[in-house]
Amino acid sequence: MVAPSVKFPNGWVVLGEIGARQLSGQVPTNINGQTVSYEKTFLQYALEAQVKPFLPMDVNARAEHDVVPAADAAAKGTTYTAGALNLYYSLFDWWDIYGSGARYMFSDSNTRSHLGAGSSWLVYDPLGLHLGLLYDYATSDVANQDYWTPYQLNRFYAEAFLRKTYHQIYYNLGIRYGVGRQHLRPEAYQTYQDSLNQLQQSIQTAINNKWSATTIANFRNYYNTLLANPPQEESWKPVLDLVAAARVKLGKGNHWELNGEISYNNVPDYNALSVLGGIKYKF
Repeated sequence: MVAPSVKFPNGWVVLGEIGARQLSGQVPTNINGQTVSYEKTFLQYALEAQVKPFLPMDVNARAEHDVVPAADAAAKGTTYTAGALNLYYSLFDWWDIYGSGARYMFSDSNTRSHLGAGSSWLVYDPLGLHLGLLYDYATSDVANQDYWTPYQLNRFYAEAFLRKTYHQIYYNLGIRYGVGRQHLRPEAYQTYQDSLNQLQQSIQTAINNKWSATTIANFRNYYNTLLANPPQEESWKPVLDLVAAARVKLGKGNHWELNGEISYNNVPDYNALSVLGGIKYKF
């Protein structure tokens, strides 16, 4: 990956990224559990701006294009183009508030939107210990089993982070824990109603054709059972985010930089584990 950047005299920064991801492996098929070999290269690029309109505020805007980071979606060649905006405001040296928004547009015509807001407090500076509260909202247009497509998902977190630069090392260790709930998609109710209608038609067909009493009774039992169990909105469930990241500057002039990150996300209908690492040379 190539990642040029420009820093202006007023402190504003513009960064670019361009690279390629090569994915390979075995992809399952619909034929008796067989797999086929898969190999494809995807273009990745991004443009980011970091600005400070006035002293207490930082604004980060980013646009990017990449392959969807999920095996089934990547195997089908699904990519996304996204835009994100993050705002940070320091009320005091120890108290920050922030808001964020993002929009993902997928190559299969699906979309996903995110909104977030929170506040954090620096409670122990020697370790960089921050405590905070966060609200996050995410929703997508169409359900897709290949990648994460929540529907009106609301999450409330309490968070604790150790975030500090020590000599040439920056570290970020964090945990977020809270509750989350998403709503049923409208099509779930339509599917339920269609099933009821189909059973009603089956009962009437059985009666008209004088099928056995046992068959008619079974249809009626299925219908009554389904009628008594309509789709239910999900209850609140625990949600958890974990992250461990570090960045180390090396060499004379700090031109070399090593970075790595491990993160785990657990939400009501999705779990994700991500491991990233890289080396960067700054001219």
